[in-house]
Amino acid sequence: MCIRDRELLFMVSTLRRSSARSITALIPYFAYTIHNQSEIEENGSFHPAADIARMLDEMGVDRVISIQLGVPQVQGYFSPNCLCINVDVAPMCVPYFESKKLKNLVVVSPSKRGILKTESLREAFSRHDILTEAGAFLKVIEDDVKIQEYMGANVEGKDCLIFDDVIKDGQKLADRINHLKKMGARKVYLFAVHALFTGKSLMQLHNSEVDLSLIHI
Repeated sequence: MCIRDRELLFMVSTLRRSSARSITALIPYFAYTIHNQSEIEENGSFHPAADIARMLDEMGVDRVISIQLGVPQVQGYFSPNCLCINVDVAPMCVPYFESKKLKNLVVVSPSKRGILKTESLREAFSRHDILTEAGAFLKVIEDDVKIQEYMGANVEGKDCLIFDDVIKDGQKLADRINHLKKMGARKVYLFAVHALFTGKSLMQLHNSEVDLSLIHI
C-alpha cells in the first residue's frame, strides 16, 4: 500500500469522525488488481487487493468507484455495506475510433489476460453497428521456448485496435504493434486505460510503428 493509499484512509477516518453522512472513494486505478492475475488463476487467492478492500470497508467507506478493474472479483471483496462500482471505459472510445473510418477492424488482446476485456470492446462496437473480428497474443512453446504468438483473424490490409487495461512494459506492447505491422495490418491503434509507463515505456511506444495511441488515464 503506497503513501497515497494511507492518506486516503486518513481522510476517510477524518470524515467519519466529522459525522459525514456518506463517504465515496473515487479510486481510478485500484492497486494490486493486475499484479496477481497468475495467482488468482492458480488458487483463487488475491490477498493484496482483498486487504485494501477490507481496510476501506472497515474505515467506513460507503461506496468505491474505480475504473476498469483488473479483475471483476475485486468487487466481491467488499461487504454489502460498501458498494464497489467498476466503470467500464470500453464504450467511451467507440465514437472516437468510429470517426477514424476504420477499415475491417480487428480488436486485439495483447495477452490471454485481456481476452474478456477485448470481447467487451467488440460488443461496444457492435452496438454502433461496427462489425469486428478478434485476435490475441497467446503464449506458445516453440523449441522449448515460450513465445507470444498472434492467433485469430487475418490482419492483412485491415485496421487493428489493441486494447489493454494497463501499460507497464512499453516494449512488450511495441513488439506486438510491430508484429501486426509485419503481418500486413493497414493501421495499428492502441487504446489503454491506465498508463503507469514504468522505465522507458513511453519512449518504446513512441519508437514503435503504432499509428495512434489513445490513453484514457
